[in-house]
Amino acid sequence: MNNIKERLENNPDCQEALGILQAYTGSLWRYDLRSAKAHQILELNEGIYSEISPSLKKYFETLHSMNHIEFPENDENLSKFLFYSLGKQNILKPFGDGNNRKQECGKIYKIKNATILTSPLSIAILDNENRIVKECSHNASEALWLWAKKNEEALNYRRITKALFAGVQQTFNLGHWFIDSLPLIDYGVNDGEIDVNEFILLIDTNKDSLIRDSCLKYKFLDTLSTLPFSCIKVEELVVPIINSFNARVRIGSMLIKSCFVPEEMNIMKLGFNPDDKPYKIYLSRQSSQRRKFANGKEVEDILRDHGYITIIPELIDKKIMHWIITNAEIVLSGNGAGVCNTLFTNNKHHKTVIIYPETHPDDYYFNVTLSLDRKFIGIAS
Repeated sequence: MNNIKERLENNPDCQEALGILQAYTGSLWRYDLRSAKAHQILELNEGIYSEISPSLKKYFETLHSMNHIEFPENDENLSKFLFYSLGKQNILKPFGDGNNRKQECGKIYKIKNATILTSPLSIAILDNENRIVKECSHNASEALWLWAKKNEEALNYRRITKALFAGVQQTFNLGHWFIDSLPLIDYGVNDGEIDVNEFILLIDTNKDSLIRDSCLKYKFLDTLSTLPFSCIKVEELVVPIINSFNARVRIGSMLIKSCFVPEEMNIMKLGFNPDDKPYKIYLSRQSSQRRKFANGKEVEDILRDHGYITIIPELIDKKIMHWIITNAEIVLSGNGAGVCNTLFTNNKHHKTVIIYPETHPDDYYFNVTLSLDRKFIGIAS
């Protein structure tokens, strides 16, 4: 254990060092370095954390319903996991110290002379005394703090006058953008009392055209990516937080529908007869490199015999996708980002069916469906 601190000072994302530290502390989450045991090994104390409070708190109405959930195969393990995955070791895409998707509070932090440190793994937001603002930071922020302190003289900080930070340290996909990032931006702009024209937007990445297009209406001075690494000093930093996953999903659903007005154009070419509504849709992952069905052709043939139309989401214009999902009664998909296309629907009777592989049984899209108050069917493959 003697060189754990040194290894993190040299590489704050060192998985081996973080794993050894987790085994020693007994933490449920590998990147939680806030325990007394972790502080002892890393020679830290509570003084590294800021006492700054949010300038605004807001409560969002919850909309969870447990009345529309089915497990047709009576899969007890899957149902237990989805309902009770409260420990971070059970959640592949965590946000916070535990399964905080049922908290209903939104907050906005305004930090003067802030410092932003990001790595591919973690985010550390520091106040004007270089202390970690816990709620604004993510994963192993203490490791980033140690790394920055050790390498202070070598770091080249970018300096910004005003910025709004909405990074969530996730690679881009439809769900993470419209659920985890864009609602924060919308909340910060509408409730943060800021002059957006003077602010730079800081997000994980702005390389995708969908991200750039959906940010245009806010009219930020500029948009900058924080991944993979960034060291930034900001005179006036605004950090919006919506702890409620439920609220972020519903805001994301509203935003995605406003960004892409539904279009019926070219529907016939995709196999849709306007007279056959409502549709049964199968969102195929067969063009993906990960988590696709080994017997994909067989799955498509079986579903076709039961009236399903197969589509590959990434190949379809989002305006057309909006029209398709709006006119669907049931959407079936393997577990993955494609499920977030159900954000488009307004149909209260819509059914979402998710097939879970043994290797990827996270609860993210299950909670998306519950947050939208839709019918959910879960199947373990």
